[in-house]
Amino acid sequence: MGATFGQDWADSDNDPSGLIASLQERLTEVDKVLGPLENSESWRLQLVEGDGDDFNGMTLKTPAQGKMIWLNKTYLESSHSVGIAKTMVHESSHAVPVRGAGSYTRDFWYMSSLLANTASSEDVEDYMEIHVNRSKLINAQAPVEEGMTPSDRIEYQNLMDKMLTAGQLPKSIDAKERSEIFVEDPAVRQSIVLRNADSLAAFALQFHRPR
Repeated sequence: MGATFGQDWADSDNDPSGLIASLQERLTEVDKVLGPLENSESWRLQLVEGDGDDFNGMTLKTPAQGKMIWLNKTYLESSHSVGIAKTMVHESSHAVPVRGAGSYTRDFWYMSSLLANTASSEDVEDYMEIHVNRSKLINAQAPVEEGMTPSDRIEYQNLMDKMLTAGQLPKSIDAKERSEIFVEDPAVRQSIVLRNADSLAAFALQFHRPR
């Protein structure tokens, strides 16, 4: 929890029980998407051709069928099952709206590179450790807005400003101020981390890591 949300998550002033409840609720909703993909809603999962560099997975909303998840066939053939599992959680989180918010998880930042299908157990452990270290770095330095897509950046700014105004505070002025708020305000940070798809996927992976 500390690596993902910041070491101050457990402070009584930061409502740790509320954070745990929100996290459990979110992961439960994601699991409701993942489960049917193996059976009754397998048609929502589609393999598409790609060179492996285009994308790993992609969630799309279609007019007739709703949310669909595309997986890059080349990526699947060349990647380790642990990495594929993370991609599935990541994409599934994009497919289910955040309860009460009317919006979906975004890609404010990513956690790691690919894990090849030839990876050893040591490589897998290193891969998992990358996620932990990346999370700690984000918590200490804040996400880099310049690295976000325009739509993700707007959503990031809107989410932060919504939380600030709810607390009777003025909206943020610029990226520098938002970075400071992210690092210094646990409530804002935790809310944003909960809306970042790769953070949820990496957190879920920690509980199912190979032993």
